[in-house]
Amino acid sequence: MTTRQLVNEYLAGAFDEVEVADGVWTIRYGSAKVDITVDVFDEDSSVVRVVSPAVTGCAPSPELYKFIATDAPKHAFGHLEAIE
Repeated sequence: MTTRQLVNEYLAGAFDEVEVADGVWTIRYGSAKVDITVDVFDEDSSVVRVVSPAVTGCAPSPELYKFIATDAPKHAFGHLEAIE
């Protein structure tokens, strides 16, 4: 079974509604939106990427960029980034 098939099977069993479009699975949980993709890592491996916006609609500021640059690396998993 491929990684894509495993991810599809898991998500279908774990969530009532899963949207699939262009190789991206999208699930919603409350106000959260989570996108899941499977990409090639090397010839024998895949990587599953899980992306969820933490904040949307905020104004860019020096304080925001400082937080992302200095506090975000302290997280054990994932990362934060500003996308304009």
